[in-house]
Amino acid sequence: MNRQIIFLSDLYGSAKKHYFDLYLADFQKDYRCLFLDSCVLGEIHCSPFDKEKVHRQFVEGGIERAAKVLLDYRKEDSIVVGFSVGGVIGWKSLVMSSSPNPLFALSSTRLRYEMDRPKGRISLLFGQNDPFKPSKEWSEVLGGSADCIPDENHEVYKKQTGLRWLREQIDLL
Repeated sequence: MNRQIIFLSDLYGSAKKHYFDLYLADFQKDYRCLFLDSCVLGEIHCSPFDKEKVHRQFVEGGIERAAKVLLDYRKEDSIVVGFSVGGVIGWKSLVMSSSPNPLFALSSTRLRYEMDRPKGRISLLFGQNDPFKPSKEWSEVLGGSADCIPDENHEVYKKQTGLRWLREQIDLL
């Protein structure tokens, strides 16, 4: 139980992390689990919460700030799991470093704008019905392994379906 999994929240941060309880219940028996609030890492102002304003803050520098801070939390053998914007933060942090930590990004649709691929294993999950998921061509060039769950949308990571996918992927390490 020495290996650490770092879970990076979606843009709601700790305020709406009920989905994380599914993951914690499953993984804490085998791993040291650390949940990081992406809003805190990116110095995002969330009060009062306005989804568009929070999203804009991430895009206008918050993702980069959070990725740099994440460098301090990662260990050589850490597994990085990011939900939505958390996956983009994990991706950018891994690009900044020479460490090839595995990255599992669930519904991280902003990855479609990334042009630099981090070292190490990358596994991506999207809902088939998520209109913002990266194109198949992007996934083939940069993404590594990208899976789409049929009949699911962006919030696939908040369901048992996302948890089952992640468990299967991590068990392959």
